[in-house]
Amino acid sequence: MWGVLENEYFLLIGRVERIKELDILLKAFAELPDEHLVIAGTGTQFEEYKAMATNNVEFAGFLNREKLAEVTRKAKAVIVTSQWYETFGMIIAEAYAAHKPVIVGDIGNIASLVDDRKTGLKFKYDSAKSLKEAVEQFENLDSTKIGEEAYSKYRKEFAPDGNYQTLKAIYDSVRN
Repeated sequence: MWGVLENEYFLLIGRVERIKELDILLKAFAELPDEHLVIAGTGTQFEEYKAMATNNVEFAGFLNREKLAEVTRKAKAVIVTSQWYETFGMIIAEAYAAHKPVIVGDIGNIASLVDDRKTGLKFKYDSAKSLKEAVEQFENLDSTKIGEEAYSKYRKEFAPDGNYQTLKAIYDSVRN
């Protein structure tokens, strides 16, 4: 697949749009020639970003749900570069469900979903240099252990039973 092996690439899933700040990602990976990145998604800036990418970045385009799940399972980690205040990071929850750590910008709700150095890493808002450093740091961590912590967080907080318990505790605290 795309010339890289299982557990040999980082993955970004999402719209290929300026709003998702892919330029930060491409700048970081331009400085990481030994790391591989797969971008799964399409958008209005697809061709523009593809032209900007170095040879260690591959654009997979649209992937159906089954193929996307497979690509996620085979990645080292999922990267979320959005620099906006997202309402919820569904991609983060789905990565955790696949036992995959995430690397996210330290902004808003998406940052609150990541326990730094436990379920993933955070990089400084709007900084390609900080993202590059986070990828380098990730390579020195036990990715299997972090992936299991991510899955544990998914089961506890995002899976139906865990989510129910969290909501119930909130309602119980208000009621008392």
